[in-house]
Amino acid sequence: METATARTPADVLIALDEGRHALACVDARLAGRPMPPRRSLCFFDPRHGTSVDRLSWIPEGASPGSSTCAPRTG
Repeated sequence: METATARTPADVLIALDEGRHALACVDARLAGRPMPPRRSLCFFDPRHGTSVDRLSWIPEGASPGSSTCAPRTG
C-alpha cells in the first residue's frame, strides 16, 4: 500500500477526494453499476467536496467550465 505525505492542506483534500472516488468505484462494481465519472473538487471551496455541476460563469483568471458542489440550503 502506498503511503502519502501531506505537505499542505490541499494535499489532504486531494487524498480525501481520491479515496472518495475509489470507494464510489468499489460500491459501483459490487452493485454491478458502471464506474462513476471522476469529478474534481468544488472550485469555490474544495472543502465542500466533490463537484456535482459545471458552471458557464468564468471568473477572471479561472479556466472555463469550473466545477462546483451542490448549493447549500438553510
